[in-house]
Amino acid sequence: MVSRAHAGKGCPRCGARRAAEQRARTRSRSWRADTIPPRAAGEGREPGEAELRAVIEQLVPGLEVRANDRRTLPGFELDAFVPALGVAVEYNGVYYHSELFRDRTAHAAKLAAARAGGIRLVTVWEDDWLHRRDVVVRSIAARLGATTSLTVRFPELGPEVSQRWGARSLTSDEVDGRAGNDFLAANHVQGAVTCSRRFALTDDDGRVRALLALRSPRGGARTARRDGEWEIVRFATLGVVPGAFSRLLAHAERALAGQVTRWVTFADAMISDGALYERTGFTADRELAPDYRYAGPRTRWLRVSKESFQRKRFREDPALAWDESWTEAQAAARNGLVRVWDAGKTRYVREVRSDP
Repeated sequence: MVSRAHAGKGCPRCGARRAAEQRARTRSRSWRADTIPPRAAGEGREPGEAELRAVIEQLVPGLEVRANDRRTLPGFELDAFVPALGVAVEYNGVYYHSELFRDRTAHAAKLAAARAGGIRLVTVWEDDWLHRRDVVVRSIAARLGATTSLTVRFPELGPEVSQRWGARSLTSDEVDGRAGNDFLAANHVQGAVTCSRRFALTDDDGRVRALLALRSPRGGARTARRDGEWEIVRFATLGVVPGAFSRLLAHAERALAGQVTRWVTFADAMISDGALYERTGFTADRELAPDYRYAGPRTRWLRVSKESFQRKRFREDPALAWDESWTEAQAAARNGLVRVWDAGKTRYVREVRSDP
């Protein structure tokens, strides 16, 4: 392995020694109770849960919103439940919903129980609530059928979030990476993402109102895909834009004619029920088991992708404790990282029809 001390960074031997000393200091550190985030260290429920419930009450005035309901779904608690709509909203504190308290099947089991009971369960993660609250509120409003009242209830969000646009009244276009990422950061609960192409619907002022982000077969996906199989990685709108997904997909197929033969996408069970894909001709062909992200003091209790902390990172980053005898899981634990499990995903596919 080439030393990081090369290339004008000082003596390789001194650099190696400093790295070894840093590792020696760090290696003895492990997760401790006093490293949990302050908001999770106190007694009682997390404040974000009450804040979220107050938002829901404002979005559906006149409807009952049950707090910490343990009667509706035997064996489970619903943080906020709107019986008239059959919608429950769960607030997941990152620390208390990590593997320290929840095994890998816990979130999937609760979601399955809710579906079996005819309840649509919506999950809000603490780090999204703290750092992306505007887009989370908009997402919750959409699930509650309350998008049109957003501007009235929360005028600080701006009038655009409640505006309604017909997809055919907008112009199909392609935008660059910066414009695409800015739009996704502001309008998708999962934020921006690495992708290959970004197709948009824009209004007369050139403002993006809907965006479809795509990844090519060789565009850095975690799993290998066959030639012609493009992945839909994000879809987002600013306001209500019926028909936007279908129109953007059709535009992408024309722009990528001869390159795309099949679409593939993944519906995160804690975010989407896949209804949008099913309405547009996609077929569910695979259920993926729960997967995890890492969190801990080192990430400021933000969930980060597991790819952020692979063996190569532990081995090469002198700020991280590392021993060649450790597995990735052991290295993560020694560096204060815990796994935070999701509820699995559904893979959807749709073949692209070729012109006769």
